Amino acid sequence: MKLSRLLCLVCQKREKRLYKLPKDNERMKKWLQLLSQEALLTEFELPYLVNNARLCGDHFSDWAFANSNQTSLIKHAYPILTCSPVSHDSIPSEFSTLPETQAPDKTLDQSLCADPGPPAYSSTPKQKKPAKRTSESLQADPLPSFSAPPNRSRESQIILNQRSTISRLRKKLSRQKQSLLVQLREKLTEDQYDFVCSQIRQAGRNEKGRRWTNKEKAFALNIYLHSPAAYKILRRRLHFPHKSTLRRFTLNVVKGAGFCPNLLKCLKTITKKMKDQRDRLCILCWDEMAVKEGLTYCPRRDCVEGLETSNVNPEQVIKPLHASHALVFMARGVKKNWKQVLGYFFTSKGASKNVNTVKWVTQSIDILKGCNLKVIATVCDQGPANLGIYRDLGATVDNPFFMYEGEKIFTLYDPPHLLKSTRNNFKNHGVTFLEKKVGNETQRKMTASWDQVEKLYEHDKEQKFRICPKLSLKHVRVPGFAKLSVKLAAQVCIKYF
Repeated sequence: MKLSRLLCLVCQKREKRLYKLPKDNERMKKWLQLLSQEALLTEFELPYLVNNARLCGDHFSDWAFANSNQTSLIKHAYPILTCSPVSHDSIPSEFSTLPETQAPDKTLDQSLCADPGPPAYSSTPKQKKPAKRTSESLQADPLPSFSAPPNRSRESQIILNQRSTISRLRKKLSRQKQSLLVQLREKLTEDQYDFVCSQIRQAGRNEKGRRWTNKEKAFALNIYLHSPAAYKILRRRLHFPHKSTLRRFTLNVVKGAGFCPNLLKCLKTITKKMKDQRDRLCILCWDEMAVKEGLTYCPRRDCVEGLETSNVNPEQVIKPLHASHALVFMARGVKKNWKQVLGYFFTSKGASKNVNTVKWVTQSIDILKGCNLKVIATVCDQGPANLGIYRDLGATVDNPFFMYEGEKIFTLYDPPHLLKSTRNNFKNHGVTFLEKKVGNETQRKMTASWDQVEKLYEHDKEQKFRICPKLSLKHVRVPGFAKLSVKLAAQVCIKYF
């Protein structure tokens, strides 16, 4: 025997609207008991009955429906059997609306079987308030679980009408938004349209409840890298991701110390668009900064960070050293304005630092060659470690270049550091130069000392109209960290100051 979803379980009628059995196992069993269909429990499984058994509306009273259209049942509705009498004992206590009163033990009348109607209220006069019941008595007696007020269907109909109105207005608002966006798309570029859609989507949302696409994060990161201050101002007036969101987004690109494959893929996509060979000329730069020594556990990568990145005979390393500096390699175009980070490494103060750096320099040159780029020079600061690297590569004062795979690569120093070195040598040792030749006169050696700059400042600061209005005490005395300022060194060395 199989059940049909198109036929009533009891009377086998084919109706337009049929109702499912409840998913709750206990309530389903009670429904089948009321319908005298207990045999189905042994013949079929409960999930099968829920999916396939149906009842028509003739087996429910009017009060059992949630609205006048009889589209759904109330939560505690129960069916009735119209073809055979139903005794009062067959109705479970869960569906009783009032506590049982003393009544003669008689079966219900046959006319009540067809439609028992809504639960009847007792017409006995109001009795005295009973004494307070204990928790044991409350657990023993089942509580009424349903009472149908007279205006239940009218209130339900009002709620349904309001819900349909809300749904209709929401659809209308959605259609208006779509039509507006279609009009905007015709007048805006693709990037402008994406930005406007992003602002509309994020409007009205909580700051911590906003979700961003990768394209929106990349756009925000581009603005942030150009100017963090401008990004801060824009974020006050527009909807942009927080800095921590951008930081997590970049962590997905750079996985750890070393040359990053994802960044190299980006570099290859850039070089594919270069048609002029002069655009492929580039300079390899590297610089390092001091970091605090210590070990930290990274749960994201499940590793301990803080050790140097060793690249020379890792099997012979007995004791790993703590990293004291972070070294970054970057490539930059000569003719075309582009730059790309290649990777970073952790270094220590050990004897193998220069050997590791030399190997990383040669690896960087090979990587750039693999991206169809030509390295013509290298740039770094004038630190003692970099002087040793240039010496190991074969560059000298007379020959400021080294040969690598038959190509000449020049070694340069960072211009800001050259300005500071010039200022420091001028301050400590003075500058010797030849006097300008006039006619047949012999050129004389002239010496300029830092004392002359100090005398100029002391004399000029007392004048009403100064010759060097920007010259300050910091430029002359150069205290503390002012020695690291490139601006002060450049302002002293320029001709017109």
